[in-house]
Amino acid sequence: MSMCVSPSRMLLCKDLLDQEGFTFLELILVIVLLSTLLSVATLNYSSLQEQTLTDLAQADLQVLRAAIKSYYIKHQTYPDSLNALIINPNERYLDELPRDKFGSGETYGYSKDQRKIWSRGPDRVDDHGVEGKDIVLTFGP
Repeated sequence: MSMCVSPSRMLLCKDLLDQEGFTFLELILVIVLLSTLLSVATLNYSSLQEQTLTDLAQADLQVLRAAIKSYYIKHQTYPDSLNALIINPNERYLDELPRDKFGSGETYGYSKDQRKIWSRGPDRVDDHGVEGKDIVLTFGP
């Protein structure tokens, strides 16, 4: 049964049948809306990804600090480098050194004298453990 049976609806049905697609303005509006939604989703994803990497880096630093403390208990001194935690096969504190989540495959920063370990942080620049620029964890007294 056709919806265009009554004469009052004939004009409306004729207008609907004459339309063959969307207008240019309608298409532009849809593209703008989709672009806006996509940009918001991308920003949220980037923020979430950065927070996840920060949390992973902090967990790695906690593991490194525990290994450094174990080394200190045995030797009564802190290791000269992080490699000392894995170099001796008979006395390994870690199976392998974790890689900085913000570095390009590099290990975390370490300073025996300043008693701190650090990640490059979200800016991915090694600021040598500067608070506020790198993710820093201290150890020792």
